[in-house]
Amino acid sequence: MTTVNRPVQVPASIRNKLRDVRRRERRLELLSGLLAALAVFLVVMMLAMSVDWLLTLFDPAIRSTLTTVTLVVGMATLFLWAAKPLLAVRRLSDVAQTVDQAVPNLEERWSTLTELSTSSDPPEMIGSLEMIEKVSQEAAEMESLVEPAQVAATATVKRSFLVLGGTCALLLLAFLFDWQRTSVLFARFWSPSAPISLTRVIAIPGDKVVPQDEPLVIAATLEQRKRETATLFIQSANKPDVETFSLQHSESSEVDFEHKFTAITNSFEYRIRSGDGQTPWHSITVVKRPEITAIDFRITPPHYSNLPALHLQGLPRKARALEGSTLAVEFHSSIPLMRMELRIDGKRLQTLEAGPKGGYRFQTELTKPLSISPVLTSEHDLTNNRPPLCRIAVYRDQAPAVKVITPNDEIAVRPDDTITLEFLAKDDFGITKAELVVFDPHSNDEQVLKVIDIPLGDQQDAQELRVKTELDLKPFNLKHGSQLAYAVRVFDTK
Repeated sequence: MTTVNRPVQVPASIRNKLRDVRRRERRLELLSGLLAALAVFLVVMMLAMSVDWLLTLFDPAIRSTLTTVTLVVGMATLFLWAAKPLLAVRRLSDVAQTVDQAVPNLEERWSTLTELSTSSDPPEMIGSLEMIEKVSQEAAEMESLVEPAQVAATATVKRSFLVLGGTCALLLLAFLFDWQRTSVLFARFWSPSAPISLTRVIAIPGDKVVPQDEPLVIAATLEQRKRETATLFIQSANKPDVETFSLQHSESSEVDFEHKFTAITNSFEYRIRSGDGQTPWHSITVVKRPEITAIDFRITPPHYSNLPALHLQGLPRKARALEGSTLAVEFHSSIPLMRMELRIDGKRLQTLEAGPKGGYRFQTELTKPLSISPVLTSEHDLTNNRPPLCRIAVYRDQAPAVKVITPNDEIAVRPDDTITLEFLAKDDFGITKAELVVFDPHSNDEQVLKVIDIPLGDQQDAQELRVKTELDLKPFNLKHGSQLAYAVRVFDTK
């Protein structure tokens, strides 16, 4: 004789109700876990913000570590209290036990049925099938007593919500107590690498190229929340340790703190710190100013003057030149230049181009007084210190002067006489030629009757000469009572 083991079946209405209870439990567990994880995250975040506040963390790496640790703790809490319970599938028999505990009138019928439905024991161990069917029928009839909302209560969610509410209230209280500071700490937590601070520090001059061996002032301006102290940190390539200086309050209203260097010899990096704010590292690059290493100065007078050229190795403060002379100046610099300019007459700037040998040449004809001053600008936009100045006085070539010495007035002579004339002539460069001009004083245009060259002999080209010459009246065929006029005309070297 063969015995058939028929499994105990849980009524569909009970199975559906148990599944409803299980779904509600999972939703409540998820919500409770989310609230609890958020509360834990906020607590750890406030601890990180407190550490940042108490220790004034300037290193972005440390602030990033605090933010990372807080996020890891929050994610771990979320996984343990929310995600992990969802991944574990709760058996219906366990749900039935929870239902029986919540609804005593069931008298453990639901847990009995669910356990028997999964039991692999033989029939003689399970009991009478008629009794089991009766229990099943009674349990199904009592299905209306089970309410998922009653079985899966929200007490755990409420506790998590209260904890989260208390945490949020604490954070809100911090914002109300010191909105500025808490806002900054909150922003620094979420952006640990950003330069966020309650006190904003601005370094002056920032990154700058400065001339060597000259004074420098490093200043700081504070914005938002002012502080009473500020510190300057300097890192030099020739010094392994960072130097610190306490900045002094500035007398200027434009900056808050400053530090004065009498002379800068080496490049360095610096930053300024005040309160919880600091500047990034700025660089001070020390370079030499451009200098004039050589000057070739020439003034070439006009050829006719026979004056010697002026040639100097350097730029004279003063010089004189004859009008029409040629000025040529060539400058050489100690370093490559961004531009070379010549300040003319204290106003106009003329740019000079570099020649094939690296010199900068300027050439002009001198027609009026002139002043020149070379301005060298390096590739770092630094100019030469105290540019030299040269003033050139330009004088004109004066016309030669002549004076008749004898006869010095009107004279009466016979028509065939010969008159001896003596004259004195002067010129700043020399007399090259002299003429005796005879003309009719009674004609309307004083008609020139004759021009006679006057031999100068050894006195030619002299700057001052005294010459005698004769005027023969016979060729003019004069009559008694006629008049002649004469003049001496001299020429210079021009």
